[in-house]
Amino acid sequence: AVLYEEQNDLPAARTAWLQMLRTCRALAQRDPKNVDYRLDLATALSGLGGSELLSGEKAKAAETLAEARDRLQELVK
Repeated sequence: AVLYEEQNDLPAARTAWLQMLRTCRALAQRDPKNVDYRLDLATALSGLGGSELLSGEKAKAAETLAEARDRLQELVK
């Protein structure tokens, strides 16, 4: 996904981030105590939010990044 962003192919980057997000959500739901899965989920959300921000979708990016923040805060409680 990052490679696509570096090439300014934002639609491809979004697709890649969404694929990662689907996979990470499924893994985190299957094993909610697995810290690595939960961290990967927050990372995917952060990446998608950043991509949305680059695409000018500020409101959507704010929602996605807020979820990423919340997931990270859960990890440090």
